[in-house]
Amino acid sequence: MERLADLVRIPCEFSDVGCPELLRPKTKQHHEETCGFGPGASVAQCPLVYSCSWLGSLGAIEEHVHDHHRDELVVTPDGAFTAAASSTALLEFDSALFVLRAESVTVADFTSHYVHVGHVAQGLRAAGARYRFKVRQEPDGAFYKGHVSDYRQSLQELAAAGGCLSFVTQVDKPDEVSYSGAIKKLPFQILIE
Repeated sequence: MERLADLVRIPCEFSDVGCPELLRPKTKQHHEETCGFGPGASVAQCPLVYSCSWLGSLGAIEEHVHDHHRDELVVTPDGAFTAAASSTALLEFDSALFVLRAESVTVADFTSHYVHVGHVAQGLRAAGARYRFKVRQEPDGAFYKGHVSDYRQSLQELAAAGGCLSFVTQVDKPDEVSYSGAIKKLPFQILIE
């Protein structure tokens, strides 16, 4: 029964205001205490946090991206993308906005690599559609497959929860690493109430 219960996904308490997360029962309370859609979390950063210092309401993010980052937005009709190590890119697919983050952190002789695709849309648009992404580092290598989730989560937190591609190498030149992948819209969303 415990294994079966672990398969159940429950929507966040703040799903009616836009949180798209479907949670395991044992992680639901922690998520809701720190959820970016909760009553105390009304301010969000621009998804291009490394190059833009904009702060605003959750509902204004899409407008900000379209008004101030139109030249940086990559339209991908088929959802395909490529990324270099330690890069951030804005993607538009299926009339929705995403941020692709690739980060490499070197400590001593090891480099930790992280790649995640986050949904930029807020409110009901974010909760209305579910997406998956797949990404790989080697051209013929295995894909990592995961759900597109809130772009505001840190890559290290996502990696600890298995929510992004993460691996460690002994390569001391992380700039030579690149990734390819795709975003896919799921045909329907299952909610268990």
